[in-house]
Amino acid sequence: MKSLRLLILFLIGMGVTAFLMSIDTPRWLVFAIVITFYLTAMVLPGIYVTYFSNSLRQIERYIYRNRHKVILHFLTRLDMGTTRMSKDPSNEY
Repeated sequence: MKSLRLLILFLIGMGVTAFLMSIDTPRWLVFAIVITFYLTAMVLPGIYVTYFSNSLRQIERYIYRNRHKVILHFLTRLDMGTTRMSKDPSNEY
């Protein structure tokens, strides 16, 4: 599913680039517009879910999809109850 999303995003980026180049837009501006488009499409959904979403279902789906990342993997394991949080006085600094 992720590769399909990337493919669609790539094709849209190619179309935007072709259009901008056909109307003689400077290359640096085309580059800036396309990079901004890619960053917005790839990063903004994760930032929204992480910081601004109030939907627990949406947050749970985000954590489950990104469970391969270290901190989110820990949250997934903690939610499943397989990670123990022990309060050992010898570990305190």
